[in-house]
Amino acid sequence: MSKEYNIINATASAFKRCCAKSFKNGRAGRAEFWWFILGQYAVMVVLSGFIEIMRILLDFMLIMEVLDLVWRWIFAVFVLLLVITAVLIYSIPALGLMIRRLHDINRSGWNILWSFLPIVGQIYLLVLFCKKGDDCPNEYGDAPNAPLELKSGVLLKLQNFFSTH
Repeated sequence: MSKEYNIINATASAFKRCCAKSFKNGRAGRAEFWWFILGQYAVMVVLSGFIEIMRILLDFMLIMEVLDLVWRWIFAVFVLLLVITAVLIYSIPALGLMIRRLHDINRSGWNILWSFLPIVGQIYLLVLFCKKGDDCPNEYGDAPNAPLELKSGVLLKLQNFFSTH
């Protein structure tokens, strides 16, 4: 039975794999990496929208004098805890995934330290993350599983574009 992949299934699958393999040795293909990143950005957009809606409601209630300034501080603490929680939930699997992605192109995980070099290091890492991985086993393990099956025409074209470059 073929499981249909859509954006939600693909990002959820990538997140589950990343959490399960956080710091295990091995390799991560481009599809797993980019689906995880897409899911991470989607969660952050939804979280930002929720925070903005809550801020607008709080401002409206302050203008109408239904609430006092104490609620603004409570809201600020709530937002801070929400953001810290989201960052912690995604940081550990993301770091492990980036290291495994570097392993897929036969690079050491220490290359992640390039991210501390402003602009140039981040562009260099972006180029590395976009590179096609080794088809054969390398010193970090066997080639990752076949990429996710994408049924959508646009997503399939994107996958084909990245697999040829």
